Amino acid sequence: MTLLSRSVLHNKKLNRFIKKIETDAREASSQDDIEHVASKIEDYAKTSELQYHHTKAFYFTVFCGVVAAMLWWSGDGIRGFNHAVYDEYYVFITWGVWGLLIVSLIVLAKSHASKRTRIKDASAILLLKSHLLHNNLEQGRVSGGDLWRRWRSRFMGFNRGDESRYIIGYYTGHYDLEEIHIDYELFRFQFVVVRQVQVTTYNAVTKQNETKTEERRDTYYRYGIITDFPYAKGMCISGEGYTYSEPWTTSSERFNKLFTVTADDRMTCAKVLQPSVVLDFIDSMGELAGMTLEINRNSALCLSCTTRLYPFYQEVTLSDTEDFLHALRNPETNQRLMRVLHGIRTMIKFNDKNFA
Repeated sequence: MTLLSRSVLHNKKLNRFIKKIETDAREASSQDDIEHVASKIEDYAKTSELQYHHTKAFYFTVFCGVVAAMLWWSGDGIRGFNHAVYDEYYVFITWGVWGLLIVSLIVLAKSHASKRTRIKDASAILLLKSHLLHNNLEQGRVSGGDLWRRWRSRFMGFNRGDESRYIIGYYTGHYDLEEIHIDYELFRFQFVVVRQVQVTTYNAVTKQNETKTEERRDTYYRYGIITDFPYAKGMCISGEGYTYSEPWTTSSERFNKLFTVTADDRMTCAKVLQPSVVLDFIDSMGELAGMTLEINRNSALCLSCTTRLYPFYQEVTLSDTEDFLHALRNPETNQRLMRVLHGIRTMIKFNDKNFA
């Protein structure tokens, strides 16, 4: 069997294996299922490489190089035989040589890039699923535009931006601690702010500075959690100034520096933000940039911020098999998300009569 045929068979075999483990990962429902996938990868790596071969692209590059060399040498032969003919075909010969070399290098680069991307994408699917299972999350499929429109009618925090407003990431999760159970939705919200800005440039023709108005589009992202909070309604805690009609301050100077509290009824604030809740809130939410926590008039809670609460995983690929398997088998706990959920749990604990 030739080197080229072995390379083609290797790539086909690797393709089939990657498709199989991607399917297994998508269907996984527990860390035991992820361990089963990890064992398959471990066994495969014992007999074959987990990276693609580029023999076909390499052979094509060599072929193009040989043809280019022959074309160049033929030009030398023509020049020695007849200068007039050489001068006539000089441009053709030169562009032909450079064209072949450039095409061969592009083919080789694209081969490397596409196969590297294939490995990277498959690795991301596996690591993300392991992370989601470890953190009790499940990826959801939604229409980002429809979901944004639905949430905009419920929460003030989604009335941001001028265009391109979508929920571009959506997960459902659950959190359990000491008999308190929280079902929640985790999201990533994208919006674009359009601004009119004055730009001054130098005109070389008139030799004067000219000022004109241009539109600038800046894309922003917010991360957050939505869950039920049937213990209060019509209240907002914000570091950005979103307000209901009645302002309220706590006895904590540090809390008051970080957040503005408003509500339809001040008694709601006094009930929700008991001293123990305020202290825990500073610890669990104080690090969140641009944080807004709204409990709407239908007793649904939406917390959003610019600090990433999103699922994450170590960026390592199947080609680095040992490191990849370690990351796959040992997913990290999203500590920041856990602290936020713990803060919401504290709010529930001190407002639910069953735990009072």
